[in-house]
Amino acid sequence: MLRTYQFGTIIVLSMFVYVDVALAGLIRNGGRGSLTAQTENPYYFVENKDLIEYRTTSNGTDFDVFTGMSVSAFNNRGRNSNTIGGGSPGITAVPTNGPSPDTNCNGSYDQSEVDSIQDDIDFFGGSTGPFNEEELIKAENRLNDLENGSPCAWEITEGEDFTAFGQFNVFFDNPLVDTSILWNISGNGVNKTLAGSVNTDPNRTTPDGEIRFGNVVLDALWENLNLLPGEYNLSVSASISSNAGTFFSERKNLGNEGTQFSDPTQLRFRSEFNEAYFDWEQRKYEAEQAGEAFNEPEPPRYFEGYVVEDDSRRVVEPSSSLFFSSTTSLLQGFSAETLIVKARENQDPIAVSAPASGVFIMVGAYMILLRQRFIK
Repeated sequence: MLRTYQFGTIIVLSMFVYVDVALAGLIRNGGRGSLTAQTENPYYFVENKDLIEYRTTSNGTDFDVFTGMSVSAFNNRGRNSNTIGGGSPGITAVPTNGPSPDTNCNGSYDQSEVDSIQDDIDFFGGSTGPFNEEELIKAENRLNDLENGSPCAWEITEGEDFTAFGQFNVFFDNPLVDTSILWNISGNGVNKTLAGSVNTDPNRTTPDGEIRFGNVVLDALWENLNLLPGEYNLSVSASISSNAGTFFSERKNLGNEGTQFSDPTQLRFRSEFNEAYFDWEQRKYEAEQAGEAFNEPEPPRYFEGYVVEDDSRRVVEPSSSLFFSSTTSLLQGFSAETLIVKARENQDPIAVSAPASGVFIMVGAYMILLRQRFIK
């Protein structure tokens, strides 16, 4: 009987193992630098009821048709708009809200910072001052750190679920707008696309930072990852569409620093005579001459609203959908972020839930008590 109790005790206690589960983590290390261009790209969502279809002609037969937004939609465009500025990609696979500027995963810099360091390089390099190799190397290293930096990386261990999140500048918090988020993991012969989401709940606090309202999120179970140890590329994209409206976009140059849009566009007021008004007026006249009733509603005499035009005053049509990727910014391409999968050590214990652990302890203690009583 003693052996039976001993054996049972060993089995039960062996089922309870303290597990220090390694959590997926974000390795912050300075962020990848990007030049902040003095540009701005606003996007406006305009409902169908506020769209204007311009139909103009110069010879009475060939119509030029293009779309604009009404004056009221233009005046209220700030209520349903989003803007990307500088070198931002609009959507990122790592958070931009680091605990400090040094840990911002999408750090940026402007041209004045580059120029200041370049002046030091010229001075210590002998172009504008006495040559100083030590100071020259320091200045060159500062420029390298500014332009390249050390990118952040996600890290998980085999078997772990994975939560990643990033910034999303172009989230329209509007039930009329549909947003689809896709995350991609590639490398080592693997190419996985996983559905993500936009966080619309109150801010979530994680060990890797706060997941804010409007951030893009990936909550992936390990069974959907099943990745071998190694380094992978991680990126995220967003597709935005609506059957209830369309999206206008401008491309603005705000200053002389940094790279500029070569094809800027902007909203401009446009007033065109409505050809349909002339036809309505003719029908009304004919009915009056014939002594007949005429009940057709009067159409607007002019189409007045705002259209997007380039510098040559050519109209740029709005779009019913938008697409953004973390590897493409307004003016340049970005590298994908890094996901590191670490091998699980052979001696890693099997995780058990806290409630089950409590039961195992109680049963184990009871078995030991019985054993002690039996001995007595």
